[in-house]
Amino acid sequence: MKTWATGATTVAIVCALAGVASAQQVEGSAPRPLGAPSDAFEIDVNTGYTQGFGGISARQGDALSDVARGGIGVGLGLGYRATPELAVGLTGQYQELVPATAQPQGTRVRGAAVGVEGKVHFQPYERVDPWLSLGAGYRMLWVAPEGVGNNVLLHGFELARGQLGLDVRVSRDVALGPMIGGDVNLFVARNPEGPAGDAVITDKKLNTFVFAGVQGRFDVGGTRVEKTGTVQMGSR
Repeated sequence: MKTWATGATTVAIVCALAGVASAQQVEGSAPRPLGAPSDAFEIDVNTGYTQGFGGISARQGDALSDVARGGIGVGLGLGYRATPELAVGLTGQYQELVPATAQPQGTRVRGAAVGVEGKVHFQPYERVDPWLSLGAGYRMLWVAPEGVGNNVLLHGFELARGQLGLDVRVSRDVALGPMIGGDVNLFVARNPEGPAGDAVITDKKLNTFVFAGVQGRFDVGGTRVEKTGTVQMGSR
């Protein structure tokens, strides 16, 4: 319950800030289209609630629900906005998860995922811009009970990842807004702490991590293109 409350509070605060900033931009006048970034470097930061579902392997007691419950994720993306509508980039996210009740007292569970993505912006010239991203990568999950030499690392492929969100443009270079997403993963190996190395998971099962939170996007350099095709000066 504490994790849910923390995630909900974070979402509410950031969404409120986005709404206030947007209102300040258009106060006293009707909302107008903004120049859309093109040929620009983008930095994305996000946070929110994340939780895994499904199995690690087919053996009993090897479901994600036996390892961890939900938790908080913090992500970073570095991208290239090639055109107002299209962007590509590298992504990463770290998760601090609540251990399942089946885990020993004092266990910590952490996750991470890194990957690549392509993104489509549907209304890049407007103050509210829906976007969709698709990507893939690699996922890791650490289970760390108290004590020495007993940590376990699970790792495997993030086969596919999709995210959907809204950029609420507070200026031509900054956007804030909500986002949701999910992925499909396949853990391929289990690596216990020590010299033994990877043990291949032979009875693999698909699993997913879902995410809901807020994201800030910052555009650096490039140009700003109006809907008519007029180019505005950027911040190179």
